[in-house]
Amino acid sequence: MLYTDTDSFFLYFEVEDIAAALDPLSDEFDFSEVPEDCDSGLDNLASEQTAGQVGYFKDEMKGAFIIEFVAFRPHMYSFKSCDIELYKGELNRYYSN
Repeated sequence: MLYTDTDSFFLYFEVEDIAAALDPLSDEFDFSEVPEDCDSGLDNLASEQTAGQVGYFKDEMKGAFIIEFVAFRPHMYSFKSCDIELYKGELNRYYSN
């Protein structure tokens, strides 16, 4: 686990086939928003039974791989994938006279 927040987990997997690694746990995930042409193969694990249901882990990256990640504290992190770049957090600046 790289990072956790109130409702988020950033997990690091060092496997050759992520879909095969997550297949035994597929009953716990909602992969319904992963596109059919996804390079990760997670689209093969999608199930209509878990689609949009509360209580299942959801792949917010929609099958894309995160290639860079940094976290400073809760609600302040940044990641980059081949398709998406996100910076989340508040920048507080303090000045002294």
